[in-house]
Amino acid sequence: MTDAPIILTLDSDMFSNDPQTPLRVLCYLLDPSMDSKLEYIQFPQIFDGINKNDIYGGKHKLAYQIQTKGMHGLADPIYVGTGCFFRRRVLFGGPSEIPKLNQDHRAASESIKSEEVLTMAHHVAGCTYEKETT
Repeated sequence: MTDAPIILTLDSDMFSNDPQTPLRVLCYLLDPSMDSKLEYIQFPQIFDGINKNDIYGGKHKLAYQIQTKGMHGLADPIYVGTGCFFRRRVLFGGPSEIPKLNQDHRAASESIKSEEVLTMAHHVAGCTYEKETT
């Protein structure tokens, strides 16, 4: 909905129990020494304390503790679908080197405050946008 350089993905029913999370993430994402190396930071959902033996799998041990270690040689961690801060350039590429196309690296061709863009954003964010689609 914006052209911000950082995008946060969350499940609709998720919230952070640590309000300092965005600040901590920005410390890494804005560090010039990590700029070319760090593309996203994620905080996977882990549900501790549901019951003694985690019979419902709330800690997601397979995905977060076993599979990720097995991917060590592949050079890419898995994206778990939520709780992730992405650099926009990872998803959409960096600014164009052609000045005409760069325009300060805006994803939209016009201001995000224009009436047309706001109307489209409200439509896409609405509850019925994907109604009766397959």
